[in-house]
Amino acid sequence: MNAPLPLRVALVGAGAMGSLHARVLTHSQDTELRYVVDPAARAGTLLAERYRSQWVADLEDFDGVDAVVVASPTATHREWTLRAISAGKPVLVEKPIADRLDDTRAVIAAARHAGVPLMCGLLERFNPAVRTALEIVDEPMHVVAVRHSPYVDRIVTGVGHDLLLHDVDIVLRLAGRLPNTIEAAYAYCHPKSTDGAEDIADVTLRYDGLLAFLSASRVSQRKVRTLVIAE
Repeated sequence: MNAPLPLRVALVGAGAMGSLHARVLTHSQDTELRYVVDPAARAGTLLAERYRSQWVADLEDFDGVDAVVVASPTATHREWTLRAISAGKPVLVEKPIADRLDDTRAVIAAARHAGVPLMCGLLERFNPAVRTALEIVDEPMHVVAVRHSPYVDRIVTGVGHDLLLHDVDIVLRLAGRLPNTIEAAYAYCHPKSTDGAEDIADVTLRYDGLLAFLSASRVSQRKVRTLVIAE
């Protein structure tokens, strides 16, 4: 990518995650938040005004930007990411890339075919503690990760896609390969829970010489985050 700095970025999504990306993009000297894209006029306008950007309900022409950040609801990730790829624009898409495995594979294949950079927002990869652990651990044999939080009404994505995949990603990076076996369980506990949006998800990943237990919940009484890596 040879675009001059600052990179002109279109941000898709004016919700909670979009707000975080808007702040970071605005504070960086290397990026310019050119557009906030969201069909909700009030949310989009407020976010755009806060960070001195321009709100648009949709973006048909990508010529005015150098890159795209997709932080809209999960159900729209596939569409927006494919639109950006078709326009030849590098994309950072919040996790998950799509809400279905076949759609995720289709997006990745499209990016590879087009030669367009595609990155998923797995921010734990850049957590200093995680990066240090990955550097100093040579032969992990046991991983226990807990990521629990109280219920948040706005979240409609299952806790597996929303939280658990961060720790799955950490284990995959530690092991450097897929597990031999996977055991998983999930539950719906909150009165407002909907199909496909589980509140609790636990996973056991088994390797030769490595066992990982991962737990995620959004119906906890308090926020809990622990990560133990033993070798």
